[in-house]
Amino acid sequence: MMIGMYFRYRKKNNINLRTYYNYNKMTSQQQFYLIDTTNEQSKELIDTIIMKERIVNKNSKMQITTIPLRIPDPETGIEKLVYLKTAELRMPFGVSEHEGVRPKFSMLGSFSDIGTSEAQNNTLEFLRKFDERILELACKNKAWVGREESDPEAVIKAFHQPIVRKSKHKNDDGTDKYPPQVNIKLPTYQDGNFRCKVFEGKTKKLPPPPESISNNSRASCVLNLSTVYLVSGKFGVSMEAEQIKTTLVEKKANDVCLLSDSEDEN
Repeated sequence: MMIGMYFRYRKKNNINLRTYYNYNKMTSQQQFYLIDTTNEQSKELIDTIIMKERIVNKNSKMQITTIPLRIPDPETGIEKLVYLKTAELRMPFGVSEHEGVRPKFSMLGSFSDIGTSEAQNNTLEFLRKFDERILELACKNKAWVGREESDPEAVIKAFHQPIVRKSKHKNDDGTDKYPPQVNIKLPTYQDGNFRCKVFEGKTKKLPPPPESISNNSRASCVLNLSTVYLVSGKFGVSMEAEQIKTTLVEKKANDVCLLSDSEDEN
């Protein structure tokens, strides 16, 4: 049925979808399916995302529970990891390090151009719809998210941690003081090296974070959203960066030494 819906949709929007699905056709043998959220048509795929039975890591002291998310490839029906391409966002604080037994890293992506950027608007709308889909699936599989069958949907929604964060600070007129943000995790291997790769342009590879991502830099990301975490009754989707394409910020005059060699000698 889903494949039939895909072909009807492709026939209706043939020109746009030829470009939209081009990347996925070339990588049909890969284990992930990349959704370009900058394209308004990407929202059509949200309803096809499915939630698998939860997995409990009994070897962990906390018995960490995760719930896999998958998307059936529209052409083959093969269930794949959910990867998203985002619009270019502003990273106001660069990379943050969180202390622990094993340091963790993340960065906040700000939708600072939602009034002028169609791509940002599309990505933001996609993520909000994605959150709605997660809640829908959680309500259908209450036990998987640690709730009882008798729990009302309002309880489940109260324990859901949304992907998109609204500003906690308000202006005098009641509007949000700051634009919406998303928290992007920067995963590392056991040896501490970053798993995600950072590029400037298509081919120029940059040093790993945090060196390559400074305050107020701009970046678009390929994110892995294939896992729902369940911690202390709360649940939400982990957003892990697989690739980052950044635009380097021009250095301010006070960030550069203005003394010449001759002045240094004097």
